[in-house]
Amino acid sequence: MEEFPTNQQNPTDCFNNEKIIHIVYISTDFNNGNIDISVAQFELAKILNDTTKFNYVLSAVESDILNSVSDLVLKPSENGKYDALKKRLIEIHSKSEDSKIRILLQGLELGDQRPSQLLTRMRSLAGDNVGEPLLKSLWLGRLPNGTQTILAALNENLDQLATIADKINDLTFSQGINSVAATSKNKTAQLEQQIAQLIQQVSELTSFVKLSRSPARNSNHFHNRSNSRNRFKRYQEPTNGYCFYHTNFGNKAKKCATPCSFRSEN
Repeated sequence: MEEFPTNQQNPTDCFNNEKIIHIVYISTDFNNGNIDISVAQFELAKILNDTTKFNYVLSAVESDILNSVSDLVLKPSENGKYDALKKRLIEIHSKSEDSKIRILLQGLELGDQRPSQLLTRMRSLAGDNVGEPLLKSLWLGRLPNGTQTILAALNENLDQLATIADKINDLTFSQGINSVAATSKNKTAQLEQQIAQLIQQVSELTSFVKLSRSPARNSNHFHNRSNSRNRFKRYQEPTNGYCFYHTNFGNKAKKCATPCSFRSEN
């Protein structure tokens, strides 16, 4: 395999510093998948030697990319090795037009826009390089699932689909507002009912407290206690050596407590 050019080599087989710097710059495009740009830069730098171009590609491309073309790297052909390597790299790693457009539009979302506004924005960014089928696919992918399902069953053109999508979007938005309003109304009714129940409970508790503290109730309570004391005061203390029972009940006493000097008349 041919060695890299050095300052000691024949000037016709090596490159000046400006061209070497240019080759270093090329590596970025190789590793970013822009291989077609790198090929054009080789031609602008007038790098014509097959082996030299092949070796510079090997030094410029990252190892994970070279692994995908390891057969060409380890066993290069005698002639046309650079062209074979270039063709394989382009086939494997060069970005398709579809992928480039998808990258360009990947940051776009529906958000607060209407579907037709999103379509207009996507058309503006994509320019004339995007066909309607691809643009339709990219646009539909950014719409709500329900809208996608409806539009997928229609055979209208893209502008007509955008008009239909706007109507679906408006209807969905209106239903959402009504749903929120109904939910809010139900919650308000429940809250009012709970407040009414709470007020009733407080009122009942207040009435009970007032009743328990009323003068009439206290008077009745005092009267009952007085009657109890009066009933107790009717009984006399034991006298004349009689016990309590005979002092108060005489011959009718059914009990007797010692000491007691009472003698029955019978």
